[in-house]
Amino acid sequence: MAATNITNLRQYALNSEEQIRKRYQDLLMQKYGMGNFDVNKAYTEQTGQALSGWTDIDEKRAAIEYERYLNDIQQAQKLSQIGNQLYQQSVGTQASLQQNQELVQKYLGNQLRATGMANSGVADLQQQGVQQQTQRAVQGVKQQTENEANYYLNAYNQAMQEGDWNYANRIAPIAKEAKEAFITGIEERIGDKALTLEDYQKAREVFVRNYNPSPQELQEFDNFYINEINKIQEEKFLESFDIKPNSNRYTIATIDPDRGATGINPTNTDPFEMFSTKNKVTDPNFIRENQEKMRMIKANPQAFEGKIVKFKKGVPTRETVLTFVIHNGELIEIKDKNKESEEFNIK
Repeated sequence: MAATNITNLRQYALNSEEQIRKRYQDLLMQKYGMGNFDVNKAYTEQTGQALSGWTDIDEKRAAIEYERYLNDIQQAQKLSQIGNQLYQQSVGTQASLQQNQELVQKYLGNQLRATGMANSGVADLQQQGVQQQTQRAVQGVKQQTENEANYYLNAYNQAMQEGDWNYANRIAPIAKEAKEAFITGIEERIGDKALTLEDYQKAREVFVRNYNPSPQELQEFDNFYINEINKIQEEKFLESFDIKPNSNRYTIATIDPDRGATGINPTNTDPFEMFSTKNKVTDPNFIRENQEKMRMIKANPQAFEGKIVKFKKGVPTRETVLTFVIHNGELIEIKDKNKESEEFNIK
């Protein structure tokens, strides 16, 4: 470790104390949220209401972190006191040496004047010798103070490392518990087909606070579970509209509102006649309305995700209504007889 002068030791202690207090503040913010705690009060004296996402696992970890805070802040304050003491001693000793130099130079000056040698080269040499002796003494004081400062700094860093080691050992079981609780809870909700993205995000926050996973590990969890959430949501969506594997599906991007759905490989009936008078089997008014609706859908399919749209074919006396739900860039035919979405009430 590089040598540390006494001024740096004092500043080092102050910086350390500030960082330790910041950790305590972060802990309180995790539990209570912004502005709902007093960082100058002990953990057990806080009167704020814990956030809804705060769990028993969080509380176990917080108790250990607070004990660590108390130990670390005590060590930093002790180092600060030592730094101040060494500084005062160093300043006092240097001032005393300077005073002694002035007294000696004054004595030599009087003695040399009494002998008539005040302006001689001997006088200059003697004065320089006194100054050099004082400078060496001051430098010795500085070096001794620096050595002591490094001693206490090394002791402080060693104590902090021991604190880190002790904390890591005490927190490890809690981190393990947090990971197991996270996986178990998520898997249970997947099994019940009840897992939502909001549920996952809440469980994930608790997991991250108490386990501190690596970015790679967290990304693996996200990829896997969000994929499972999408599967659950897709199954629920299909079930809600009673969509079967053989339901007619049309890819929106390939539908031409002026020609129809040719080329998109529908499983059954081709809705070409809904958009064109080529076969003269659909009323022109129906076709115009169908085309306007289709143009709106193609312009921004995402805006109509999950919406229902109805197309008419035939003639007013023998009209047929085809009902579709818009999902994942497709028109999926459904038997749902709900009212058409307001976005498609085109007169």
